Amino acid sequence: MNAKWLAAIGGGFILIGGSAVAVSGRLLSSSSASRLGIENKPDSQKVIDRLIWLDLRVTEVLSLLLKNFPAAHLTSAYRNSEVNAAVGGSPTSLHKEGLAFDVGGIADPFLGAKFLRDNLNELKVKPRTVIAETSPIHVHLDYFDPLGIIKTDTLTSKFLGEYTTNKFTVLV
Repeated sequence: MNAKWLAAIGGGFILIGGSAVAVSGRLLSSSSASRLGIENKPDSQKVIDRLIWLDLRVTEVLSLLLKNFPAAHLTSAYRNSEVNAAVGGSPTSLHKEGLAFDVGGIADPFLGAKFLRDNLNELKVKPRTVIAETSPIHVHLDYFDPLGIIKTDTLTSKFLGEYTTNKFTVLV
């Protein structure tokens, strides 16, 4: 790893063009990447901009969830293409674009997703989708692109309100 990337991991900063840009380390942290020796480094300024924006969403959602789910915690946010492939993520995953995160520590992800749906008015920015995942157990949230570049309706297809073997998407 180079010194610039070490600064990103250790201090939550990435050096772009000689100036430090704050990106929360929690959004870049990946136990899978660490275990596999993969650098989970954002690949563009657009992704970094989205991650700075997403960090506020993570804080807001966790604050809301912790009211009823005291063990709720961030389990995954940004994944570069290599990490995403290693964890079996969708090739069109919004995690790769800095527009999605997962929350663990909620024993029943369906209750967590429904709680978020029922309390959307407490969030400044509403998620595009909230998904209760059962393998592994977590709640997934993703957002429309605040930069307006990615048109998410062309990237992913969601079956709203339909139970499947491992997920339930809550219409938001």
